Amino acid sequence: MDELKPLLITQPRRRSSLFSHKERSGLDVVTASCYVLSLMGVMPIIALPAAVAYSGYAGVGVAVVLLLLICYTAVQLGETWLLAETFYPNIIGPGSNRQPYPLLGEVVGGPRLRKLLTLLQDFTLMGAAMPFLLLASESVQEVVAAVTRGSLDYSFCYWLLLLTLLLLPIMWLGTPADLKMVARAGAALVVVVSGAVVTAMVMDNSVPAGGERSGTFRWPPRWQTLAYCFGAIAFQFDIHPVLLSVQTDMTQRGRMRTAVATAFCCEKLALPSLFKITAPYVPVVVVSWIRYGDSVSQNLLNSLPTTPLLHGVMTAVIFQVLICLCLGINALFQDVEEWLGITDAFGWRRAVCRTCLMLVLLFLCESLPHFGVAIELVGGLLVTPFMFIMPPVFNLILKHRCLGSTSVVDLVVATATILVGLVGCVASTWESLLQLHLHQLVPLPCYIDIIAATKMETEDRQSQAN
Repeated sequence: MDELKPLLITQPRRRSSLFSHKERSGLDVVTASCYVLSLMGVMPIIALPAAVAYSGYAGVGVAVVLLLLICYTAVQLGETWLLAETFYPNIIGPGSNRQPYPLLGEVVGGPRLRKLLTLLQDFTLMGAAMPFLLLASESVQEVVAAVTRGSLDYSFCYWLLLLTLLLLPIMWLGTPADLKMVARAGAALVVVVSGAVVTAMVMDNSVPAGGERSGTFRWPPRWQTLAYCFGAIAFQFDIHPVLLSVQTDMTQRGRMRTAVATAFCCEKLALPSLFKITAPYVPVVVVSWIRYGDSVSQNLLNSLPTTPLLHGVMTAVIFQVLICLCLGINALFQDVEEWLGITDAFGWRRAVCRTCLMLVLLFLCESLPHFGVAIELVGGLLVTPFMFIMPPVFNLILKHRCLGSTSVVDLVVATATILVGLVGCVASTWESLLQLHLHQLVPLPCYIDIIAATKMETEDRQSQAN
């Protein structure tokens, strides 16, 4: 890439056009909103109730603060890209939608920062894909075993292999602009699953209203529960590494704020309540709190009664999780293809490259076949820099460099966001490693002892359900 040099900020026409980019072929705002909602997916429906309930009323406060900060940094990231496009126009061109986050890092800190971000982003995307594929395979195992009454009760280790093979044709598609229908289907499934889960909880007569709520009123809350809450929420709403790929494919990139706001069901950043942030998820959290209290499982589906409705919910969850996997890992594909010099056009090189990456993902899942371990480590360690640290830092640096100043409010909010991210990252990572040590949760790989790996994961789900 040519040396990145800013335009003179004395050009008023260039500055005034910051949020009015020319239309082009790609994603419209509605599709981009569906893309963002699909990326958040059903994971918050499954794991957010436990993350909030285990911390009691403090968990509600933590969830509200984190979701506000996530929405804030997502919008900041989009605005920072528009600043970079406006004052560094030579970053726009062929391949700019393949590595937008590392490219933004180069604008801020040079080629070395770009290389570091590329490596960190690839690790994060691959690590984040693991829990999705594991959850889908475990859900397939349960649904198939229930429908066939145990006659086809095969280990999720086998389903991992089959699902990977079935996903390959979809994975061969190109950028977010090629996955419009997939994104819309994923967003629709999120709404369907939310409504079905709420219905299943309301119809559940096996637990008296309120459940066991001993820990719900505990004060002060334990730091371990708050750390788990941070890691779980950070993982479930980890859209930042992929967000810029969506924006660079939009017809009106300046409306990324609207896309994020629509996906979070809000109209502006100063949100008065949790309900306006995540409308598909709030009813699930509230009803779960009322019905189960802090006795809810880490996987909410394990707390629901075994009924045909649950099997239908799990089937929808499988499809939505796989869609989320397809959308989320797309940025990793584009990054590796850029490094290998593979063009945007569909061809055998793209198919081979993405097939190899999916086989690497399959190997990682077979090596660490435990959903809980994967989600805590990824959420606490890898996600935090992209979500809470880099967006405010990049935004402050570019505003000061290109616009000549930054407001005191921006500086204070950015500092608070970074501190929250750093403290949460350390606490969540330490808590997950501590749980691994105390409870010996590291399972044997499927390819070493498939029976032991399957038994451990099954016992873990059963213990959560009880």
